[in-house]
Amino acid sequence: EMGERRRMMTAAFAPAGGGTLFDPPWGTIRPVVPVASGGLHPGHVPQLDAVFGQDAFYLFGGGVHGHPGGSRAGAAAVRAAVEGVAVGEPLEAAARTSPELRAALDLWAGVSF
Repeated sequence: EMGERRRMMTAAFAPAGGGTLFDPPWGTIRPVVPVASGGLHPGHVPQLDAVFGQDAFYLFGGGVHGHPGGSRAGAAAVRAAVEGVAVGEPLEAAARTSPELRAALDLWAGVSF
């Protein structure tokens, strides 16, 4: 369903090669970058990438600071998730080399979109 919404929102204005830089007829309003925020944790990264692509800002608040290992571990978990997804790696594979990501995925296993 999210993919269909994205297609509907971007089909008329997105560049032929895809991406998230829209070209609507907004006069003098400058281009913008999409932002995802609110209730995000590392387990959401594959869905965020599918909806927004890599040209977006993902704002993780509680998903970083609520990590059982603290904020630094939460940041490491998010980074491992984003870097893994960026190269096509499933989160479970990325979690095998990132104990911080493994802990985050276990903690927020029941929290989804």
